[in-house]
Amino acid sequence: MPKLSELEIKEIKNIKYLIVLGCRLFGVTPSRCLYERLSAALKLVKVNRDIIIVCSGGQGDNEDTTEARAMKDFFVSNGVEESRIILEPDSHSTYENFEFSKEKILKTGGSIENNSAFVTNSFHVFRSKKIAELIGYKNIVEISAYTPKASKISNYLREGLSIINYYLNLRRKIKKMQKNSRDYGNNIKY
Repeated sequence: MPKLSELEIKEIKNIKYLIVLGCRLFGVTPSRCLYERLSAALKLVKVNRDIIIVCSGGQGDNEDTTEARAMKDFFVSNGVEESRIILEPDSHSTYENFEFSKEKILKTGGSIENNSAFVTNSFHVFRSKKIAELIGYKNIVEISAYTPKASKISNYLREGLSIINYYLNLRRKIKKMQKNSRDYGNNIKY
């Protein structure tokens, strides 16, 4: 594992919650992209033993378990205590990763202001951070995991289209849902 810079270590010391965004499984085995996210997260967790990991990801087609469960298994097999792991097994999009993780964090009495970070691959960082900020995460730190060369072109192309969709559709929908939530109370689920 590469060494962390002084800046990364300083930022990591302030992190209480580390959200690991889900990614494809092959049965129960993490894809290479997910493995890179898990490896980056493990490196951070070993530096800051106070971090609580939020494993965020539902079960996709041809997956034998939820991404969250597979991530938890990875961390436990690498010596992370189960008490430091929160499972969020219901999300099927980046928006849901952050929204459902927020609910889990708040249910534990935690906060999403000035103490959260997320891990995803480099191609996915920009849009993920924008979505997290729209949902209400304040000063969230992004941790960019390596993107394997074999999938770099296809992932960057797909993500480029997702960014266009974000600016054309999702951003507007999120703001409208947030406004409705404020106008009609917090009983609206989105």
